[in-house]
Amino acid sequence: MLVVFDRFLSAASKILLGAVIIGLMALHVIADVSGRYLLNQPLPGTIEIVSLYYMVAVIYLPLAYVQSRRQHIVVHQFTDWLPARVRLCIDGMVGLLATAVLVLLAWRGIIEAERATEIGQQTIAGTYAITSWPPRWFVPLGLAVMALQTITQSTRDFAAALAGAPLPASTLREDV
Repeated sequence: MLVVFDRFLSAASKILLGAVIIGLMALHVIADVSGRYLLNQPLPGTIEIVSLYYMVAVIYLPLAYVQSRRQHIVVHQFTDWLPARVRLCIDGMVGLLATAVLVLLAWRGIIEAERATEIGQQTIAGTYAITSWPPRWFVPLGLAVMALQTITQSTRDFAAALAGAPLPASTLREDV
């Protein structure tokens, strides 16, 4: 069961990868600039779409992927000298705390996204109205998938600490 969940989580983390979004954003901006200078017809609302959709997606959707690789900022100053089992317990506890905070932030994000959806939130770009409520859902989605990632990693950390077995390289912290 855990293996199936782990595969699902890994796939969800990779699907939400920011490189795809950055590529789409680049294509959009290239189309806008090309239209502006070659055809004298810029794409309306490019700045708004980039700032409301692409930027929010680039920030929130890849969070779980970064967490799956354990590449968020970690300070090892106080834990490097500790035994591996103690470090795993600390990592597990920090992961539980992070999960709790992420769940609270995702819950609040859902409340805000529901409010924006209910009122059909829009932004005016020149003479065009751009629907701006869909990217509100990127925040709770990214945070919720990251919470699933942190709780899964915490469970692994605690299990490894209790088992006392050597850990595979994929579960250890990756120092950058």
